[in-house]
Amino acid sequence: MPVAKVFGGPPIVSGGSTYNVTMNEVDLTDGSWTLYDPDGLVDTITFSAGFNTITWNVLAAGSVDYVWDAGGNHRAPRWYKALVLDGTTVQNDKFLAFTSVIENDPTVNDFNQEAVCGVCISPNTTDLFTVDGSGGFFSKGTGSNPAYGTWQYASSSSSLGAANVRGVSTVLRGGLAMGSGVYHAINSSDTTLTAGSRNSNFYNITASAQDSYIMVGFGAKSSADTITAGDQQKISFKYYAVSYNI
Repeated sequence: MPVAKVFGGPPIVSGGSTYNVTMNEVDLTDGSWTLYDPDGLVDTITFSAGFNTITWNVLAAGSVDYVWDAGGNHRAPRWYKALVLDGTTVQNDKFLAFTSVIENDPTVNDFNQEAVCGVCISPNTTDLFTVDGSGGFFSKGTGSNPAYGTWQYASSSSSLGAANVRGVSTVLRGGLAMGSGVYHAINSSDTTLTAGSRNSNFYNITASAQDSYIMVGFGAKSSADTITAGDQQKISFKYYAVSYNI
């Protein structure tokens, strides 16, 4: 009997229930994640009650290199690990649906911030084209409301709103292509407030199959934004993925 490959827990047998599936919680301190931080911007990372808190070292000069949805290079910190489903590392020729949920703690509002949670090919490089990333997206200015959406390569689509509590995003990847993503911005009652989508417009981005990685990244909202030593971000991430035999 065919099996759907999933993150965490027992495999789901074809024909079995996939209703109300429990997602995987991201704990960046659990030893399974590798940090890539080329400029040494991470001071500490802690985890409590579902939320990861990153404490930053100083970023004295703003740059597009620290903005996830812009530019061509990226030097912002990110944690990553191999995307393994039922003991198999998923490669980018396989069709994959990756769903993430991002929730920011609004009481931690130290600087104009962004975060992403998704899938990539080369997490430990500064070339965004080589990173080949897509997934869920969050941003917030200190004086504005939170925005949740989907991130594709060096761009994003998101919805900003005072009642936004978390964002749900699914990206479809495969066939050596980055694919595209959809999102819902939802309130505290898990009611959808707004929704949208974005196509990466990148097809056959690699010439041959390569391993995929799950990646969680933190950064600044714009190229003008700086970060003071001791500034923090506090964010919860969850994910679930399925690789399909088409």
